[in-house]
Amino acid sequence: MNAMDKHFQSASGLVSPQALKLRALLFATIGLSVLIFALSMVHGGALSIFLAPVTGVFTLIFSITLGVLTHKDIVRLEKGGPRPDDSTRYLAISRIPSIVINFVLFILWLATLGVEASILTGLGYVHSAASSVSESTFSIGGKTSTSASSAPRASTGFEKAIGVGATETVFVGIQMGIMLAIPIMAILERRAMAPKPAAGIVHA
Repeated sequence: MNAMDKHFQSASGLVSPQALKLRALLFATIGLSVLIFALSMVHGGALSIFLAPVTGVFTLIFSITLGVLTHKDIVRLEKGGPRPDDSTRYLAISRIPSIVINFVLFILWLATLGVEASILTGLGYVHSAASSVSESTFSIGGKTSTSASSAPRASTGFEKAIGVGATETVFVGIQMGIMLAIPIMAILERRAMAPKPAAGIVHA
């Protein structure tokens, strides 16, 4: 039995804590993607220039697919299933295509966060300026009047929109962090599952 066979034999039925964390993170991104999509639809995706809903859908498809495949890999290992060759040695999430796609999604979430933060900052300045104007007083014919007749209702609606956008941005930030953690952990898991030389054999 060669070194690779020994590695597969020892790995059978053994699931690392990191593999379980990867599965949990994939399932977490599913929930976050649905939540972010729902929040973005409140304002029609305008706060992120449609990046949030589009990236959310792509992430949802990716996470469901890789979550199911990774779960099957883990179940196989828990039952002592073999890893006979390079194509099935690694968990689905630890394979090169999955890692590359994950990094692409991370970049999209990073862009989404930047766009939403910029737009929300701009809206905050507009809201602040509008509030200052609505509370200002002016004189007409020697009488002092205020311009805040219908401002409270409009201001309340504007504040709700900003509140929804801010909540969405927080979840986008969390999603972005997870989408960065997954490929890093997948690379570490991949290295841990790589075949190791048999003990006592020294390569030149």
